[in-house]
Amino acid sequence: MKIRPRGLRRSLFLTLLAAACHAEAAPASVDASHDDSTAHGAPGARDEPSCPGERPAPPPLRIELPLPKAAFDLPVLPYDKATLEHVQELDRMITQARDLGAAVEQFEEMFQRLEEASETSLNGTHEDQVRALLRIVDAFAEFDSMAPSFGERAAARFKANTLGDEDFRRKYTEVYRAAEEEIDAEIEDGPTRRQTGAALRNAYGASPGSNVAFLDRRLAESVELERAVLRRVVSSAETDLMVADYKKGKDLVDLLRGTSSKLELAGRLDPGNAQVQEALRKVRDKEASRAAEIAEARAAYRFPERFSGPSVPSDAAALEKRLREHLEASGYDVRAIALASGWIDVHSVLGVHLYSQIDAFVAVPAAGEEDGVLDVLYVTGKTGGTARGAGFATYSVGSLAQMLAENL
Repeated sequence: MKIRPRGLRRSLFLTLLAAACHAEAAPASVDASHDDSTAHGAPGARDEPSCPGERPAPPPLRIELPLPKAAFDLPVLPYDKATLEHVQELDRMITQARDLGAAVEQFEEMFQRLEEASETSLNGTHEDQVRALLRIVDAFAEFDSMAPSFGERAAARFKANTLGDEDFRRKYTEVYRAAEEEIDAEIEDGPTRRQTGAALRNAYGASPGSNVAFLDRRLAESVELERAVLRRVVSSAETDLMVADYKKGKDLVDLLRGTSSKLELAGRLDPGNAQVQEALRKVRDKEASRAAEIAEARAAYRFPERFSGPSVPSDAAALEKRLREHLEASGYDVRAIALASGWIDVHSVLGVHLYSQIDAFVAVPAAGEEDGVLDVLYVTGKTGGTARGAGFATYSVGSLAQMLAENL
């Protein structure tokens, strides 16, 4: 079996923004520290509304998870197995199947995490929808960074001595029969021979089975999950465009900005997807036809205030400063920043604390627009380890709105 990443999307452990494209790698806590962020509003950004300022994507990230070894006890016979070559071979095949089972179980955990994220609701406010899509795109990128390589290596380990599930079962049956003959020929004492033969039948008679084909099936299903997400977003965009004709002012701008953001974020799952590109074209046509209302709404928009819930960090100002410095080092011209959430700890499929993240509103110059127009972004800053004070290593970005710089 050869498990390959899906289509054109498979590049990074990342999420990318809507109005400008930002590629990120996984936090250092999962053996990756590369961060090749794209500067939104940075000098030299190209005037392309679909993805201004995009940089070449770094090489695909691969996290080599160690293959698991199953913990179990091999069957016991009332005779020294060291003299029974075919029984030893049965032990090796049982171990092979159990190790594969442990790998399949871990692969299934990764898939279930992906499936759960892919079904995240896209309802709610524009901010809710951007946050949901950031989670979805992150989940696909995380899956791609680990699962294909893990599955390929698990299958290769299993197939070191077999061709696949059917071949394994056939070979096990052949070795078992050879073990029966071996016991008859090796053990001269009748009672011991009969006792050992009975123990062999009870402990080894049924093949342990294997399910290496599961890995291929699950990867194919992950492709369908991706397509389902794209269909949901495109369908939502079509509804938004119909509703847009009945919207005015800020409501209109928020709707169109949110629709564009959703499409560009979802488009990162399959760059160049024809349906996504066509929906984006329709959104931009609608924006062009309502330019006067959009300009009016920009003038009325005000930058959001800092999150004030019960989980707001006591060092909020210092965190905003740290995240600002990280974004500016990545090429962003940050004009304003305010925390949008408290800390969230992110865990692996095995429950291991990988890193922590916190959200913020960020204002940067809008690429492709006249001077004085700012994009209001929703940014998720991610630490480079489990310590919240360790500094930000990567970030995810989605677009929320546009406003005038003079209104900051």
